Amino acid sequence: MNDVNRIRTDIINVAKTFGAEYSEKVLDEVFQVFGEQFADNSFMIRTSNKQPDKLGCYFRYHEEDESQLGLAWDIARKSGLLSDQGRPVDQLIPEICETFPIMADGVDFDVKHGLAKIWQSIKGVVPVQDAFKLSLPASVTTHSDFLKNHHLDALYAFGIDYHHSSVNLYFDTYHPKHHTSEYYKNLLQDLQFQPPSDELLELLTNNGEIALTFNFASPRIERLCFYLPFLNREAVPQNLLNPLLKKYINEAPALVDNPGFILGWSFGPQGGKGTYTKVDVDYHGRTVPLFMKVHSQPLPKAADFALAQ
Repeated sequence: MNDVNRIRTDIINVAKTFGAEYSEKVLDEVFQVFGEQFADNSFMIRTSNKQPDKLGCYFRYHEEDESQLGLAWDIARKSGLLSDQGRPVDQLIPEICETFPIMADGVDFDVKHGLAKIWQSIKGVVPVQDAFKLSLPASVTTHSDFLKNHHLDALYAFGIDYHHSSVNLYFDTYHPKHHTSEYYKNLLQDLQFQPPSDELLELLTNNGEIALTFNFASPRIERLCFYLPFLNREAVPQNLLNPLLKKYINEAPALVDNPGFILGWSFGPQGGKGTYTKVDVDYHGRTVPLFMKVHSQPLPKAADFALAQ
């Protein structure tokens, strides 16, 4: 079995094991177009506990070859996996590529619905104000004071969600306050999102990035997510996970013996659907190093961020 076939088999096995609905037809279409990219690049299989009795199943890859950057959007459009529906979200990837130099890009797939998101990681961290010229949801600029007050200004990536017509902005945790539990507690409370346990708040002091979700149809910030990398299974704080996510950590397929993981803790309005945990397995052993590489980029001059002294 070559790597492409093994990856497809592993994805289906994860979906079956954890109760995620999937479509063989959708998977066939995706693998016909992107299968080789999954074998040749940073690749992840993700689960999340949006539903209490089963896990979702998603998969994604990141492209770092400069000659291939930006091509995923073209490939998806030409293949029919992504269509132009005349929405603002449909034009964002070309705008981003024309505005910023790109360091890496990636594509996210759902096992039932197919292509879901496309990411662009900027080469060099930029002030978030530089992105205001893009056709982003109006809620981004209306929250400019919120972003400034919480030091959410060191922008390094975009995630364009075609299923939900939304945009994720990813920020580097450069500021000293980003590494205090009080910061995360205040950040969530300011959005009226339910804060987690003190144990998780303390873990977030090591947080590597903060993602905010903005929807074209909503005036508010829809979701916050905090991402941390872990070098192997033993490093993952399984005491903070439910039994199904623990099972995934221990059984997740990979081409390396003891893979790393990236965990994301997502928060939304109290009583809403935005609060859950995401777990990505570093299938080829390339994702955690890429995460570290992205977050080792130098910040622009301090004046651009008005850094606290």
